[in-house]
Amino acid sequence: MRFRYFYFLIVAGFSYLFNPYSYSENEWKKWEDVLEKLPGWDGSQYYVEEVSGGLTNKNYKLSFRDFAYFLREGSGDATVLGLSSQRDYENTRFAAALGIAPSIILYHPEYRLMASSFIPSIPFKWNDSNCSKVIQQLKQFHQSKILLPARFDPFKIIEDYGSKAKERGHYWDELFWEPLLQKIQEVLPASPLCPCHLDLHQFNFLDDGDKIWIVDWEYAGMATVLFDLSTWVSGDYLSEDEMWLLLHCYYSNPSFSNFAELYLNAILCDIRWGLWSLIQKSISPVAFDYQAYADAFFSHAKEKASAPLFNTCLERLTRMLEVKAQATNGQ
Repeated sequence: MRFRYFYFLIVAGFSYLFNPYSYSENEWKKWEDVLEKLPGWDGSQYYVEEVSGGLTNKNYKLSFRDFAYFLREGSGDATVLGLSSQRDYENTRFAAALGIAPSIILYHPEYRLMASSFIPSIPFKWNDSNCSKVIQQLKQFHQSKILLPARFDPFKIIEDYGSKAKERGHYWDELFWEPLLQKIQEVLPASPLCPCHLDLHQFNFLDDGDKIWIVDWEYAGMATVLFDLSTWVSGDYLSEDEMWLLLHCYYSNPSFSNFAELYLNAILCDIRWGLWSLIQKSISPVAFDYQAYADAFFSHAKEKASAPLFNTCLERLTRMLEVKAQATNGQ
């Protein structure tokens, strides 16, 4: 059972299930101009179902007659996290053009609202076939040559999120992590940047029975392939065997150096989401136990950093850098 799935069932109360209810005309009055632009809208009776479980945005399914749309509404002060609805829209538009994300039907910046066709889907199941499907979609985005405006440096993000968490009175074990972060930074290779999703986990994969769509592109930016994959490792708390499966789906013949880079990046990603959760504890309007969420990610990071595999990965990447340096000096 994947980490996020288990956590949401216990803490969020069966999240990502539909909670149907209807809005009154007054409650929807501010969106009337948006609704009028939806294909098929004729002012007839409509129904709204909140798609619960979103931790940054409010998500809805809007249905009338034979039409169904997915509505995504920005909530809270996302700029603190370096996000914006405009960035979400632009990133999703790029992904949709490649057939990776559902096409956007309309975007209303004033209401921070984005609408797309609603895709009926089944729960994502972890297996070789589905992993391969997601990776093929992801590789298409990585290789698209799209230049996204945001550049993602995990060390700068951790520094920024750490400062913002402290400003809001939230403690994180900085003294414990600083020397470990330095060790990781010293050995991670300077890999080329490419367009990345940066928030991979099973609830951002929509399986329509044939194709797997990737949604929720608000964090997308320029980063490394293995950091992007590490967000899946962190988000779904993947095991070592599952990490190797990711690598085999992505590379024809992955090396232990690839694994080491993925493993260390996953620690960075765990810390990133832990700090993200502490900030959300102060700014998010969503009723959610962000402290428990942060504690879980920090615990996963410490588990990885305390394992013998951590030093093995450091040693492998250190040796790889030494070999490259010797080859360069010998030229």
